[in-house]
Amino acid sequence: MHRATIIARMFVSSMLRTLFGPSKRTQVRYQLKEAVIEALDTADLTSYQIAKLLRVTDPDLMKSGDGLLFPLLWSMERNGTLQSRIITNPETGRVQKLYSLKGK
Repeated sequence: MHRATIIARMFVSSMLRTLFGPSKRTQVRYQLKEAVIEALDTADLTSYQIAKLLRVTDPDLMKSGDGLLFPLLWSMERNGTLQSRIITNPETGRVQKLYSLKGK
């Protein structure tokens, strides 16, 4: 792809964000991030527990953001918002990742 085409696409994308605000996906991602932080503020949870809790507390958010949860958790862990540790469930023997807020 030519450099001019890439620059033109970036310009159009920037103008659309300026005119119409963030995309629906971006809005859902921000809401989901806030919900995850709120959930982990009370207790350390596995990704399954986070998803289950969010489905109960905000089903509409999870309908929109279901495919965003796991990439969001990985991203938040990578940028230092979350930390995780590997645990083994004593009942099932299943290995799981337990997430917590960093510095909590």
